[in-house]
Amino acid sequence: MQKQEEYRILVWLDPNVNDKYNKSNQDMIKKVGNIELITCTKVSECITKILEIKCKKTIIMVSAKLAKSLFNKINDNIDKLSIIPRIIIFTGKQTMESIKKNPKEFEKYPFFKKDLVITQLGVLITELKKEIKYEPKIGMKTINFSKCFQFDIVNSIDDLVIPIKFSNAIKKPSNQEINHFNKFLLDNFSSNPHIKYLIEQTIQYTNIPFEIIVKYWLRVYSMDSQFIKEMNNSLSKKDSNSNMYNIFVRCIFSALKEKIIKPLNNKTLYIGTKISKEEIDSIQKFLSSKKEGLPGCYTYNTGCISTYFNENLIDIFMDKITLEKNEFYSFFEIEYNDKIKDEKIPNVNLKEYSYSGENEVLFLPYSSFEVLNIEKKTKNNKEYYHIKLVYLGKYENIISEIDKKKIKQSSYVNNIISSSLISNVPSNNSEQKSDEFDIPVYNDSLIDLIIS
Repeated sequence: MQKQEEYRILVWLDPNVNDKYNKSNQDMIKKVGNIELITCTKVSECITKILEIKCKKTIIMVSAKLAKSLFNKINDNIDKLSIIPRIIIFTGKQTMESIKKNPKEFEKYPFFKKDLVITQLGVLITELKKEIKYEPKIGMKTINFSKCFQFDIVNSIDDLVIPIKFSNAIKKPSNQEINHFNKFLLDNFSSNPHIKYLIEQTIQYTNIPFEIIVKYWLRVYSMDSQFIKEMNNSLSKKDSNSNMYNIFVRCIFSALKEKIIKPLNNKTLYIGTKISKEEIDSIQKFLSSKKEGLPGCYTYNTGCISTYFNENLIDIFMDKITLEKNEFYSFFEIEYNDKIKDEKIPNVNLKEYSYSGENEVLFLPYSSFEVLNIEKKTKNNKEYYHIKLVYLGKYENIISEIDKKKIKQSSYVNNIISSSLISNVPSNNSEQKSDEFDIPVYNDSLIDLIIS
């Protein structure tokens, strides 16, 4: 695989940035490599540029003359930023000494750091050269379908209520939970220098907008396959870290509901997986017992899954994955439905946030799909099962009377409750299980909240 190195963006704001002397300095910066240099002469122009930057490592170099005006404008637009820039004040020696001796006029700005006031361009270039180069682990992510997905038969419309509506009960993480998860990321994934950089940026400033937290966490997901693997294992097993990873999941669900991020709702998506003989038999059995007006079978995932636009990925998948006994290749095709509202579609197009710009779509845990059909096919002398899915949300309009007793018996209900995804649900039970975060136990209030 060709090495992918993240480029950095340097935005240089100075009224004289394009004079003869600074043109020479620009040439020096460009020689560092992996640098996109953007020059601006006005603060308004600089703000427009940084608002267009999507989750890239960004440095702003500003003259002392424009620094305070820039800080004010950044504070005014903080809710619109997709980045937390590192801001360097580039000035003369006398001005630098004055700022460092009496920094009060700058310290009220959260982006100001005394050690980032410099007088020589060579200091900046030295720092840029020190940046650690990192080769991300990119490419098609694969999962063991047997461990991540569950199938259920549909006997009545009651069986679909929770899968369709459970996201109504997911609560947005508190600031305390967000801080806990950031610390968890630093403790467990700081060996990846880019994750370390991103999270350190979020914890060193106060009142970081929720929108930036969401975008940075999505970027963490896109840049480290180990993070994905450990999160899915934890969510599937419901181990000691599952509460922590559920903060991530709740964060993305909340961002979708608040329309901070938008799902992809107009593309057919694909994912290659392994599937067991037992699961194939179950799908075929459930589909054969399909009742009129209802899906015969639905499926939901207990971990995050990455899907792609390219249906030819089946070739890559079958070349890459080794099957165990009683396992088969399978390729899932997820159809979209234009009648489902955006906030009901549990996916995120990661291209805007991805480290490598991959065309990858993330489906959140407990995304539910109707299984339309399953068909055995052959390609390049290898057999695989082609399975068509569609968002289950298309049945929302026909949900009417609810039988709560039947809902309680659903394996889906048991899974989402034990996952602790739904927090702070009112309960009449005197003994509510809890630890660092609230973990709900099953009660009728939960059902009322979900179906309201």
